Amino acid sequence: MQRLRRVLLVGAALIIVTLSLFTESAWRNVTLMHDLIQAAGLVLILCGALGRIWSSLYLNGRKNTELMTHGPYSLTRNPLYVFSIMGVTGMGLLSGSLLTGLVSGGLIYLVFNWVIAQEEGTLEMIFGDAYRNYKQHVPRLGVTLRQWNNPENLEISMKALGRTVREALCFLLAGPFFILLNFLHKDGIMPVFAHLF
Repeated sequence: MQRLRRVLLVGAALIIVTLSLFTESAWRNVTLMHDLIQAAGLVLILCGALGRIWSSLYLNGRKNTELMTHGPYSLTRNPLYVFSIMGVTGMGLLSGSLLTGLVSGGLIYLVFNWVIAQEEGTLEMIFGDAYRNYKQHVPRLGVTLRQWNNPENLEISMKALGRTVREALCFLLAGPFFILLNFLHKDGIMPVFAHLF
């Protein structure tokens, strides 16, 4: 499933990139709106990247050996997916198009929801009643503050953290890409076939 998740994230990024290569924000001439959309995208990308790193600190390579219910896992059952959805939505918004951001985030949400449904069967087999109880109190992709708890100490795997940091940095590459693409469109080097709101 982890390989599928990575393939889906790369696929979503490629769709955003391909769509953005030949389209431009219809808000481009409404500078304030265009800038607000891009700023929201940047905030979502940063939250997504930092959230993935925060979540991986707790998981620490114990994915199928210990049911993690602390920290971000006490807020949502799938914080890595939640933060990935934020990052992908942010990538789409960096194009300056609300439509690209919402479609990107919506598609990855639907895909991850399906992936999670597959994973839940495995987690129920491994963790039994403990997982079923956790499932009743903590939402799949939503957020609840009622179950918040944090351990006193946290053991961190630097290998797992390093992998997650590398993955999170991929979200941050969207910023320079869209800045460059903006210039290429503006100077007429890359053709624009459609304007998206």
